[in-house]
Amino acid sequence: MPITAPFVFKDHSQPDFARLAYDVVGKGIEVHRILTCLASERVYGRALESCLDDSARSEVRIEVSHGGFSKEYFIDLVVGGGAVFELKKVAALTDKHRAQLLHDLMLTNTSHGKLINFGGSTLEHEFVNCLQSKEERRNFAIDDSWLRQDDIALKFKNVLVELLCDWGTGLDTGLYEDAAGHLLVGANDRQSLPITFSGSPVGEISMPMIERGVGYYITALNEAGQQHFEGHARRLLQQSDLNNPTSTSYSGQTSVRTTKTSHPVLISSFCPPIFVFKNPSSHASSNSSSSNILLPQEPVRCP
Repeated sequence: MPITAPFVFKDHSQPDFARLAYDVVGKGIEVHRILTCLASERVYGRALESCLDDSARSEVRIEVSHGGFSKEYFIDLVVGGGAVFELKKVAALTDKHRAQLLHDLMLTNTSHGKLINFGGSTLEHEFVNCLQSKEERRNFAIDDSWLRQDDIALKFKNVLVELLCDWGTGLDTGLYEDAAGHLLVGANDRQSLPITFSGSPVGEISMPMIERGVGYYITALNEAGQQHFEGHARRLLQQSDLNNPTSTSYSGQTSVRTTKTSHPVLISSFCPPIFVFKNPSSHASSNSSSSNILLPQEPVRCP
């Protein structure tokens, strides 16, 4: 199984989840009063587990795998066999935290979750809903009409299509990047890329590489975000060794020639540049800032 858990998660209806969440938040207020805002997320989770019913489980392990790659995630608290709670100790909840919980809901194929923040003077909590099933997230299309039929690019594309068919779209881009790097080049695909400024070396950045001189990013951006990212990526590459008049730089939805190195550069591949993976639904979450849900072109038929 590509995504494994110690039990099958129950997808609660919204009214059932609300009842469970009401109980958890009530106990959370008591935990926050006693432990204050100075404890750790793990301590809060274990304290909640101890004062809820026997169905409550903290630090539930989820394994995501494909081929020889695997990665572990831990869900802070699960109640009632499938109600997912993400516990935080931060100044305020942000879109990053909402996206993390949405990722957990997609991993467990559940629809409703709740963020609980113990980091303030009072308990903060917020619902997050995932409105797409895994099967819906495996229904996507690829925009690669601009792509030159390069062996490296095609290999990269095929690996990503396999991952999306296995796991679906919408998960944390870091997961796809880790898996792509492992499957293409081994466990550690990040290399140091020297950067210059006004012709002088000023340091290095870390970039995932398919092979020497061929780097990539995996992103999940809307159209405006793609254009912003592409502009910044092009300017940065002008100051790196990945720049040569004899090679093609793959960035965005066009294939362009750079002005100075010797190897192609693959800039991204989840939703924006290099390949645009598009999902037919326009509403993954009512609370998420995720912007990788776009209208389809030609659909991909996953096995």
